[in-house]
Amino acid sequence: MIMRKKVLCTICCYLILSSAAVADTGADVVLVEQTTQVVCKNKNTATIKKRRVYEILNERGKKFAAYSVTCDNNDKLTSFSAIVTDASGNEIKKFKKGDLKRTEFSADAFATDSYDLYFSYTPPTYPITMTYELTQEVKGSLVSFPPFVPQPGVRIQVKHAKYVLTAPADMGMRYKAVNLPPTTVVETKNTDSTVSLVAEVNGLAPIPDESYNVPAVELLPTVYFAPGDFNYLGTSGNCSTWENFGKWQYGLLEGRDILPDKLKEHLHALTDTCTDNRSKIALVYKFLEQTTRYVSIQLGIGGLQPAPAADVYRTGFGDCKGLTNYMYAMLKEVGVNSVYCTINMGDRKDFYPDFADVGQSNHVILCVPEATDSLWIECTNASLPLGYVHSDIAGHNAIAIDAQGGHLVRLPEYADTLNLQSTKVDVTLAANGSAQLAVLLNAEYKQYEILSPLSLANDKTRKEWLLSDIKVPHGIVTSLRVKEQKKPYEVPAINVEAEIQSTKYAGISGKRLLVPLNPTHRSYSTISKDPNRKGKMYIHSGYRDTDTVTIHIPEGYVIEEIPADVHLKEEFGEFEMVTKAVDAKTLVVSTNLTMHQGTYRPETFTALYNFKKIVKQQFNQKIVIKPQ
Repeated sequence: MIMRKKVLCTICCYLILSSAAVADTGADVVLVEQTTQVVCKNKNTATIKKRRVYEILNERGKKFAAYSVTCDNNDKLTSFSAIVTDASGNEIKKFKKGDLKRTEFSADAFATDSYDLYFSYTPPTYPITMTYELTQEVKGSLVSFPPFVPQPGVRIQVKHAKYVLTAPADMGMRYKAVNLPPTTVVETKNTDSTVSLVAEVNGLAPIPDESYNVPAVELLPTVYFAPGDFNYLGTSGNCSTWENFGKWQYGLLEGRDILPDKLKEHLHALTDTCTDNRSKIALVYKFLEQTTRYVSIQLGIGGLQPAPAADVYRTGFGDCKGLTNYMYAMLKEVGVNSVYCTINMGDRKDFYPDFADVGQSNHVILCVPEATDSLWIECTNASLPLGYVHSDIAGHNAIAIDAQGGHLVRLPEYADTLNLQSTKVDVTLAANGSAQLAVLLNAEYKQYEILSPLSLANDKTRKEWLLSDIKVPHGIVTSLRVKEQKKPYEVPAINVEAEIQSTKYAGISGKRLLVPLNPTHRSYSTISKDPNRKGKMYIHSGYRDTDTVTIHIPEGYVIEEIPADVHLKEEFGEFEMVTKAVDAKTLVVSTNLTMHQGTYRPETFTALYNFKKIVKQQFNQKIVIKPQ
């Protein structure tokens, strides 16, 4: 579902996500030197020269000893060299362009003219220094430029990094500095009717690798570059505003919504008796699901332009652009207006309102405007319930494309408490510690997404998942049923009904039985303490879990003590566990856990550590019952 995001081949940036500490500098890699020189000769051609010097201090930084670059018919690697030296400066290994391996395999691309050039290297010892030098030639695809990313990950110390972009003044070059002061970039008008943009930084301390970090796009210092006027594979456009970008993108769509007469007749036979648009949309969406499959198309301008709707109908496949355009064309035929929208499916939720750039999006969806709301349609995965905004795009900015241009819009995001998983467990305990458990589980919205693969899983996989989610010592699943609820426009849900037998559910201590208070949340984890937290804390997804555990005590036993209730409330979440004796033989344990998506102050991390520690203790708590 990913369309080509980068039209210029760039060195892959690796985020080093190690949790171990380095006592002296906090770095795994020292970026000694990073220089990039981009010379844009005109709107069609550019030369890019790069030099990188990495001092790799330990095993955690070894990814920087590898190299990968993506090229295509318009982006060529013309020269490359790499030298590996040891701590004394002695040469260990050399690489040249001919040593690079080539692969044209892409996990999600059926048709592509791109290929990867790469090598991998395992250092024999540390520290080592890797020095790269390379040149790239780009023709006809100057709609965007490589960003300046002096610190491409956490635990990287930067000594010096510089980026120089020179281009004709009439291209209207623009830039956007993020997580860097505006003074990082200096613009100079040259005597030969060109303009140079120079970005430079020195002496950046390593960014700590911290749990619950904000997304990389919000964390890493970056300068983005893009032209105002550009040429792209035979087309011309202006990207100085989102409106202008949309006008160019709309031009790529024109004439691609023509359908064959046979399909038109079928669509009208399906929908002409419908009394409202939503009924029509549901029938067309079902037809899309039944007759197409997703395949990425990255040939030439196909990275940004959809295949004609007639071609998708004929072949039965398409990428996000092709399938969305196909759905658009079919809805248009049956009298339903819709809008083609570009969006980002990664961590980038927000587009920069003041900096239009094709590189900010990597996916396409469809919007059907309605009187009181809009209907958002994911066309690459028609197994998703119609009307449901999935977690990869919920709350994200999108650019709606129409004849008037591009319009910055935002998709809705479901409230944290709607992302619900409710679990009911009925435990019938025997005097020997064995038990019979009846489980009813219901998951909705984002929690539905997580568990939806169960609807297609085999019995063995389902049972393994259940026993990983519910803590039942020596558990054997004797029955299990999974039902998916995904009717158009309704709340999507997964329902699980199961029965589990355990020969040793309760521990035995003398004549007493130690009974788990709440067997759910077996995989609930704590976090490491970090009193020196530096960065903001980010909770990616909010949710609510509710559990009701009913414990039936065997004849001849009584509860020794009912544990005290627990109530926790923090800005990022709430937790409560309440235990009540319904009668002498029945105990009901009610648990509610809610977490709130959002970004929080660094000092909040200590409260999260304590919160999760207490919650984990409560989920592991046991009650004691004894002979009467």
